Amino acid sequence: MMLKKIATISMVSVSALALSGCLTLPGEFTSEAVINADGTYSFSYSGDVQVITLAMMMMEEAKSKTNYEFKPYCYGEVGSSIYYDRYASPEYGAAQAVEAVEMPSDAAADAAAADAGAAAAEAATEAASAAAADAAASDGAYAEEPNPYAERECTSEEVAAQRKQYDDEIARKTKEAEEMQAMLGGINPADPATIKQFTDRLERQRGWESVQWVQAGTFRVVYKTSGTLNDNFGFPLIADLPTGQPFLTITRWDDNKVQVSAPAFVNNTNASGSMAMMSGIMGGGAGTSKEMEQLGLKQTNGTFTVRTNGTIVTNNTETGPTNEGGMKVMRWTVNGGSAAGAPVTLIQL
Repeated sequence: MMLKKIATISMVSVSALALSGCLTLPGEFTSEAVINADGTYSFSYSGDVQVITLAMMMMEEAKSKTNYEFKPYCYGEVGSSIYYDRYASPEYGAAQAVEAVEMPSDAAADAAAADAGAAAAEAATEAASAAAADAAASDGAYAEEPNPYAERECTSEEVAAQRKQYDDEIARKTKEAEEMQAMLGGINPADPATIKQFTDRLERQRGWESVQWVQAGTFRVVYKTSGTLNDNFGFPLIADLPTGQPFLTITRWDDNKVQVSAPAFVNNTNASGSMAMMSGIMGGGAGTSKEMEQLGLKQTNGTFTVRTNGTIVTNNTETGPTNEGGMKVMRWTVNGGSAAGAPVTLIQL
């Protein structure tokens, strides 16, 4: 049932995300990494961290508030009623019923097209029948047939059956919401106080200098860290919140090379990693302005800079490195007009 499928896509998507953990992506940001030849480094990120799963849950919560009231719906002959889809999006109307009729398959559509020639051959007969019907109507002999889909009062049995379906659906959604809340580190989309608790807990972790909840699943953060790169580093890594693929990784190789890779610092329409997974879950449409706006999320837009006094082995900047104050500097601009892929550079220490 087409409307049923559309109505449930949001929660299905959230459930699918639960299998892969919380997905995050940047919004508007400025970020910089400094890689020194002696193996020390620093990293900073100022901007948006967008939690896709939380945004989906908040959208589902807002939609459900207007659709949770139970009201049976019946039409036609007794026994022909169907369960009214309480979870249809508001744009489909508060009284929209879902007919229990499957959409035609591609094969059926092809067969219908093949019958077009036969239908054309019957056109003359149909025209004649229509003319006769018009003549009968003008004589007062034509009577309109009753509407087989007219709403009627439900029987007690039909009310009970629809109520069970409704209660089962509420129980399923409640269970899924509880599972997702546990995965989100205790954030409950219906309770802003839990978001405040989350931001306070995140600020207590070293490096997170400022964390503010903005809207939907978006947090505006200031993160800074530095040290010696003895092994690997990734951002963001958040305690109690499985964030999937990091925005950026700095990898220390055995041959004393360092690779800086930022798979999330790319325009969403060409994104890999988290956005690619989200796109697959949402049927290939995620990442466009429309889908992002519906979730209350922003397109990725910002700048990423790498500074080093080591030897640059490879990089994929559009204009190449420049020299500034004794350091080699590489910059990537991430927006809709950027032709470069996700930033990556290999540096010999």
